[in-house]
Formats: sequence, structure tokens, C-alpha cells
Amino acid sequence: MSAALVFEAAKEGFLDVCLSSQSITDCSYIARKKPLAVFQAAIGRILPFVDILPLTKDNLFKAASSDCPDFEDAALIACAEKNLCDIFLTSNTKHIKPFTTLPVQSPKEFVQLVKG
Repeated sequence: MSAALVFEAAKEGFLDVCLSSQSITDCSYIARKKPLAVFQAAIGRILPFVDILPLTKDNLFKAASSDCPDFEDAALIACAEKNLCDIFLTSNTKHIKPFTTLPVQSPKEFVQLVKG
């Protein structure tokens, strides 16, 4: 539930959280086995306090020329870098770290770091 703690910290104004527009649609795909209303309620709870970053043509061009073997990961990295994000939080750290200069942590690692 570390990701929930990250969103709670954003809700309380302790940090800024950015999600790509693609991340939101990916969540809808993952949640497709649950009733639509469950997904809509969850997104409705986080949208008021997160920034949504669009995937742009520039992001996609950068992803297309990346050494990252996963195009979706490459696009998310390009989006985060273009928007000058300070850190990349993902549960997929091993697939992201080799392809960005941004610090990459899992939500659990980030929460442990912040808690000290």
C-alpha cells in the first residue's frame, strides 16, 4: 500500500505527483475485471491532486529512438524527462533504471526513504 501513501501525501500537499495520461488509461485496462464504477471512483479520488502529463509526439519520437526494449516504458521515461520530474516511481524499477538518468524507485522504497 505504499502507492496509496504517496497519493495521500500528494493529497495533503506534501509532494507533487505527476502521472502520464497513458498511466491512467493503463489503470483502466488493469481494472477492467472490476465494475467500471470502482475504477471511476478510484480515479475520481486521485485526479483532484495529481498533475496529468500528456504523451506528446516528441515523447514518442524519443521513445522510438531509445535503447529501451519496451516502447511503453520508453515513452513514459521520455515524458518524465521532458517534464523535468525529480524522480520516477514505478513497481517496474529494473526495466526503467537502465534507460534514464532520473532517480528510479518503487513506491515502497520512496516511502521508506521519506520516513527515514
